[in-house]
Amino acid sequence: MASAILADVEPWLPARRRKRRTGESVVIDGHSCHADDASGRQAAALHGRQGCLPPHFQTRSKILSRGTVMTRQGVDGLRDQLLAEAQRHGLAQAARVLVVADGAIWIWNLTGDRFAQAQQRLDYYHASQHLWAVAHALHPQDEVQARVWIRPLLRKLKDGRTPALLSDLRALAKRLRHKKRQAVENERHYFQEHRHRMDYTAARRAGEPQGSGAMESTRRQYQWRFKRPGQFWSCAGDEAWMCLETFWRNRRWHLLFPHSLQGNPYKN
Repeated sequence: MASAILADVEPWLPARRRKRRTGESVVIDGHSCHADDASGRQAAALHGRQGCLPPHFQTRSKILSRGTVMTRQGVDGLRDQLLAEAQRHGLAQAARVLVVADGAIWIWNLTGDRFAQAQQRLDYYHASQHLWAVAHALHPQDEVQARVWIRPLLRKLKDGRTPALLSDLRALAKRLRHKKRQAVENERHYFQEHRHRMDYTAARRAGEPQGSGAMESTRRQYQWRFKRPGQFWSCAGDEAWMCLETFWRNRRWHLLFPHSLQGNPYKN
């Protein structure tokens, strides 16, 4: 199995603000793929949002544009395509840029290279999975006790109380030994590393995305197209098909085939 990368870009306006200043968020993720050679697939999907929140809709952004990028040329090939597509969706006019992703190091490295001034946010679902890893390490045979233990910590995570969460995990590790202590320490180090990316209360207040749900959906759609039974791709063949798929999804099909009508990417 080879690996793939996806990313998501979303311009937004902070909630409860009437000025027409936009923000833009970038969400990045990855998935596996079928390949008949040694190279993996690197893919990126971007979703653009830009514009103001209407007066009666103060807590969410409105999607005005959507774009997708995919490539098998690795992170280096992805980097420039990702930036170019983000610029098509208003990056230069964005008052603020936000990157949402899981904890993969390559994602934050790419962010620093192409979106150096962006705020970074750890996907809430991935963060909660690391808390669940601690809960299951403490109560491997008792799901009820695991749920009871994790409930107050999930609340602290959701409320953005990262210092309190780290303090609880530190105190817990001191009371444990061997494998359980190591499990807690591993996750404590994870949250310590991403502590500046976990202000989910501020995200909700501003109407910004807290996670990469849109990217997960796009990832599944691409997997459905390129991981069907019996499909194994050469690098050149896969790149060509991804290019066509991406032109269709980005509503640019007419640039390849001017005589054709504009297709609906959601009916592909």
